[in-house]
Amino acid sequence: MRALEKRIFRHGFDGHIRTDVGTLGEAVEQALVADHPSLVVVDDPSFDAAPGAVPLLVLDGVKTGPDAVRLIVGGEERIEVAEEVARRLAKSEPRALWFRRTPDRPTTV
Repeated sequence: MRALEKRIFRHGFDGHIRTDVGTLGEAVEQALVADHPSLVVVDDPSFDAAPGAVPLLVLDGVKTGPDAVRLIVGGEERIEVAEEVARRLAKSEPRALWFRRTPDRPTTV
């Protein structure tokens, strides 16, 4: 868990690691309700959810490029949130990051 925490901090985010017994979806839902976060990072590329009030940053620890990062975000501030997440991630990466474009998710460079 310490290595995962260091990866999160290295990308310009602060917070804590939460472990939970149950499915990944249940753990994310519990984190959203119990912790009142501004962003939830999910380190499982197969995770998917509908956009909600709290942005979800889905990472693939193996891939690089456009499919390595996916931001699930909704609401009026989604473009600003996507830009801030991309800015923080770009600080730790030598190359630009691209979010995969879908109808409900903006693309950010």
